[in-house]
Amino acid sequence: MIRLLHVSAVVHFWLLSASHTLSFDPRTKARINGDLPSASKNDGGASRRYSSSSTKARKEEDKQFGIGLEDDKFSQTASENPEIFSEQTCMTAEEASAAVNRFSKLLQFRTVSSPTVQHHVLEPGEFRRLHEWVAGAYPEVWKAMKVEEVGSGNLSFLLTWEGDGGSSSSSSSGRGDSQSSLPVLFLSHLDVVPVANETLANWTYGPFSGAVEGGFVWGRGALDDKVGVSALLEAATLLLRGGWRPQRTVYFAFGHDEEVGGELGAARIADLLAERGVMVDMVYDEGGSIASDGFRPYSSRPLALIGTAEKGFATVNALISVAGGHSSLPPLDGSSAAAVAARLVTFIDRRPPPATLVEPVTTLLAATAPAVRNTAAVTWLYLGFAENVLPPAATVRINFRLLPGSNISTVLEYLRAAAGRDLPHVTFELDGGQNASLATAVTSATSPYFQMLKTALQEVYRLADSTEPLDVAPTLMAGGTDSKHYLSISRGGALRQTPVSLNRTAGDGHRVHGLNERVSVGDFGRAVCVMRRLLQLAGQLPPDSGSKAPAR
Repeated sequence: MIRLLHVSAVVHFWLLSASHTLSFDPRTKARINGDLPSASKNDGGASRRYSSSSTKARKEEDKQFGIGLEDDKFSQTASENPEIFSEQTCMTAEEASAAVNRFSKLLQFRTVSSPTVQHHVLEPGEFRRLHEWVAGAYPEVWKAMKVEEVGSGNLSFLLTWEGDGGSSSSSSSGRGDSQSSLPVLFLSHLDVVPVANETLANWTYGPFSGAVEGGFVWGRGALDDKVGVSALLEAATLLLRGGWRPQRTVYFAFGHDEEVGGELGAARIADLLAERGVMVDMVYDEGGSIASDGFRPYSSRPLALIGTAEKGFATVNALISVAGGHSSLPPLDGSSAAAVAARLVTFIDRRPPPATLVEPVTTLLAATAPAVRNTAAVTWLYLGFAENVLPPAATVRINFRLLPGSNISTVLEYLRAAAGRDLPHVTFELDGGQNASLATAVTSATSPYFQMLKTALQEVYRLADSTEPLDVAPTLMAGGTDSKHYLSISRGGALRQTPVSLNRTAGDGHRVHGLNERVSVGDFGRAVCVMRRLLQLAGQLPPDSGSKAPAR
């Protein structure tokens, strides 16, 4: 969670920064959000009813809002995420409808995490109500698996699906000795980031409404990452109903504080598994999505990205100390705390850390991607306490995401250069919030588990107008996930992928942690099918030598 006091400035460079974001006027936004669904749209106090039933009426509205027909056509094509993928085939219409309804309900629980409160959750009661509901919503899973409430406050879940050692008659049989076959671990998380009160009027549907409108399921966590929880539980339910059982043991671990670092959820689950002597062969977690509009300007073909590593995390406070004084006599030499802070922020804005090519970026570059770098984001500025006093101190908080091979020394070297002539007035210290961490080891893209995930994605996300398979590539995750806590008990590392599509040209990337978070009904169904197929593939006994250890 980013805290903003008095003044804020955000400068963040993402791996997918080559994509461009379109800006639309209010009328076009109404059309973007579900082709003018017949539901009330909250636009800051004024509410209108929209209907797509009358083309003539829509053209009249176009004229009223000053929208040309060509512009209108483009905005619909770019923004409504037209279905370019074939429909899911692993569920009947009735099963799919019931699954969407359960997903909608899951989004209605206000499971917001915070680093400053007990158990890292704002409303423990909401998590407990979710626990009660999910047990009733997925009775087959709760009956077939060992379910443990774990972590701080028992607010996380650990589910154990015991393997049958290859004795089942499932068509997903494999080779290997069941006694030496390591389990596979699937992760997701129950918590979500908060919604700022001042943004509530800008949501098309309430952030905790779980509204199913305009072909989408709306709500905080729809993308990050209740879709993962729901897809796994729905997939397991389908397999159980079909009589399938894994040959090797499969774990589901759902943390409750991933959004604030996972120290009281995932980290404790990992410690619990380690105490029990559990070692897993692979960890699957949330991560890269499917770029439905490609990786522009390098490729327009849809591309699924699988995170084989994630950047490190560090937050540094730049503490500025100057003489201060009376506001009626401001210094003319730029020596005020505000001037020093401004120069530091301007340097970070205009001169980000230098680009460095490392794995898995070099592999991705072969196909599509621009170079990446350590990123520096100014997330918090604080100075001043009275109108007539020149503040003697200021604090600038900078969040870094670190490439493999970078460390805290790299960060401090950059910041000392940023301070320049002001260095005698600036000291740097690590923030005491979320723990700093280095980038993870890189999991091999030649691992059989990478191929399993690639296969599941390509089998489900089939292009409706082409026989060519979906492109799949490894990537470096800019953000952190719970998977880092489990790497010490994983022989094969971790792979990070969220099987939903995003149209970044239309601005879908901003929905994650942002306004109007949503998942299309079609993508939700496909996510369930991807997880169902991945469970079948990963749940069978390993082929020969198993996974390849991650690079160090």
